[in-house]
Amino acid sequence: MKKIVRNDRVKFLKDYLNKTDGNINIKQIAKGLRLSVRHTRDVVKKIMEENPSIAKKIKQENTPTLSDDIITMDAKHEENTIKLKYKQALELIDEQSNLLHQYEFLQDSQPSPIIIPVSKLHKGTQATAVLQLSDWHCDEQVLPERVNFKNIYNPAIAEKRIKAIFQGFTKLVEILRNGYTIDTLVIAVLGDLISGHIHRELVEDNPLYPPEGVIFAEELLLGGINHILKTGKFKNIKIVLLPGNHSRLTDKITHKTRLLNSLEYIMFNHVAKAVQSTHPNIEIVIPNSTHHYINIYNNTIRLSHGDGFNYKDGIGGITIPARKYFTRLNTSYQATIDLIGHWHQFLDERDFICNGSVIGFSEFSQAKGFPYQPPMQNLILFDTKWGKSVTWPIFAEEPTWTEGQVIDQIKKNADRIAMNQ
Repeated sequence: MKKIVRNDRVKFLKDYLNKTDGNINIKQIAKGLRLSVRHTRDVVKKIMEENPSIAKKIKQENTPTLSDDIITMDAKHEENTIKLKYKQALELIDEQSNLLHQYEFLQDSQPSPIIIPVSKLHKGTQATAVLQLSDWHCDEQVLPERVNFKNIYNPAIAEKRIKAIFQGFTKLVEILRNGYTIDTLVIAVLGDLISGHIHRELVEDNPLYPPEGVIFAEELLLGGINHILKTGKFKNIKIVLLPGNHSRLTDKITHKTRLLNSLEYIMFNHVAKAVQSTHPNIEIVIPNSTHHYINIYNNTIRLSHGDGFNYKDGIGGITIPARKYFTRLNTSYQATIDLIGHWHQFLDERDFICNGSVIGFSEFSQAKGFPYQPPMQNLILFDTKWGKSVTWPIFAEEPTWTEGQVIDQIKKNADRIAMNQ
């Protein structure tokens, strides 16, 4: 249809109205003329003003009221809501259909297990065992009523526990030899085999005097080493002997003369002479420094007693002060892992291992708020592939106190105290 010019509007509209029955509305005219409703309305309005006769044939549009607009808006809102719900329903149907399809697929499927071939045990991987020994305190005692009956300890019990440690170590090594070739052993003695008299309470309460404790600890250590020499089947053995803080002869720790003021220094020299008199090929080291470094398959192991840092009841236990301390040490001499004792609790961390104790849960553990742990020492395995690959606690005895027994003992102790009063 050609474009309607202004002069032709009236004639064109009249011709169109003559072709119709009249009384038509704007939308019908716009549709008939193929024009937009808005454009048609403007044209008709001007034509009606100039030619009133035409207005009779055109049905007048009522101006929408506010109520009409609200009704129209509500209708559109309702329509949009219905469209949205319909869309959501279609999506839900599609989702449920997929789930049903998956369920039917799984129900009808018959999976075939993947075959895993049997792995043959071989002893090709070379490994070195490390026996971590510390904190025997074999001259000390722990009375059960002082630790809520979680432990009992004295020199006789110390002897039983230390024998069990060395026996357990050789058994565990034999188990590990099913998958490793273990020819080399490092015995890391990290101190505090005795408690000594460094505190007034130990002077008053220890059942053995320091010289007696030194002799007793020396006999226990020599007995353990001889047991390993007889049953351990190791080709190479290295022993590192580091004194702890309890065997000192001074009131406070001295940094320059710590080793020379230690009763354990005397004991370790006796042990070294006794062992090398019969086994001269065994390497024994008594370091002059508080830290000693050894290398196992390119892993630098730092040995120390573990009293170089303080613990002040932090939420992370000793881990945070320990790591701060080891980080400072690494600025001078980098180590892969630290092996320590002193804290009477077994911790196997990525970068350090803290040994347990033979004395077990004591007044010290209770005062520091440490969690209960049974008496134990530690076996560590380093292999040529992964470095530290196994950490295995060696328990010194079977559990001796059940929860019911603890409660009964507390009651009996309370009754005894009441009777004495």
